[in-house]
Amino acid sequence: MRHDIHKMKINLKGHAKNRFDERYPKMSYEILLHHFRTGKIVKRPEKEGIVGKIIKKTKQGKILFKYIIRNGEVWIITIE
Repeated sequence: MRHDIHKMKINLKGHAKNRFDERYPKMSYEILLHHFRTGKIVKRPEKEGIVGKIIKKTKQGKILFKYIIRNGEVWIITIE
């Protein structure tokens, strides 16, 4: 089953929020969501609960998002 993650509600788990605040203190949440939506899907989850990966190249380097899909919503579980 394929999900269109760009149209789903996006949430941050506590760990991901902490990593975001540590690594990108000057970046706004809206910019973070923009990077997530416009990034390249490296690993698409086959079904709900499986980890997927999105990578986004920025001026500061690369951002790797690891996420899962639960109940029709995207949950970003970590940001590297």
